[in-house]
Amino acid sequence: MKQELGTFRIVLFSFLNNISLFILKFIVFLLSGSAAIFAESLHSLSDTVNQLLLIYGVKSSKRKDIFLFPFGRGKEQYFWSLIVAFLFIGFSGLFSFGEGLIKMQHEYVLKEVPLLYAILIVSFFMDGSVLLYTTRTMGHKIPSLRLLRSLRETRDSTILVAFLEDFSAIIGISIAFIGIFLTNTMNSSIFDSIASISIGLLLITVGVLMVDITKDLIVGRGLSRNEIRTIVNIIKKYPEINKIIDIKGVYMGPSTVILGIDLNFRDGLS
Repeated sequence: MKQELGTFRIVLFSFLNNISLFILKFIVFLLSGSAAIFAESLHSLSDTVNQLLLIYGVKSSKRKDIFLFPFGRGKEQYFWSLIVAFLFIGFSGLFSFGEGLIKMQHEYVLKEVPLLYAILIVSFFMDGSVLLYTTRTMGHKIPSLRLLRSLRETRDSTILVAFLEDFSAIIGISIAFIGIFLTNTMNSSIFDSIASISIGLLLITVGVLMVDITKDLIVGRGLSRNEIRTIVNIIKKYPEINKIIDIKGVYMGPSTVILGIDLNFRDGLS
């Protein structure tokens, strides 16, 4: 229950953050004409829609029907996370990529440059605060070299998707900043267009990673090595057990596991 509450808070926090940033970024795009900011506004809009789908998935997964779904509907979170991953690729990723290609065809002048820098700085701190909150919930105070392994071992697809969205948001903001800075310094809009294309490629790459991990969860990813090791250590505390023959388990949702253990007990037990 505590884990589900933490997941819901992350999604809600991300939703409020993203819808605020979308409004701000889109207004700045209309005033400036920056392709990079347009890509970033699409990114925030996509994240806003995605958070709504994740919230729906979390709520739907709690519905109970012991006859049709005896092990619960936890995998519904995995399904909606997969839909979010496809939206990440097809909506924000491809549109940002296409906008950059279109803008690259002709030179243009960025307007309201101070506003561009201001919205990027505000976005960095807002998305950064959400990323830190999500990271702490995942149990890692800062991203490390074990990050990819941790992402693949998590069974909470909602937190996984929220983390990847926030992480890509920080990288996207950095790309947009570099593109706008070079455009303003070199007096060439090509760098702003390249930034939009780069953000699109980033979002497509992250989306593909989301699809790959979430697909495994839907198919039925088993227990991690650490979880199996923990179970083995617990079983070894009982002297009545002679040997562990086999341990198998599959997640039916972020907090539901079907576990099968084959044990050999000592002779003479009654």
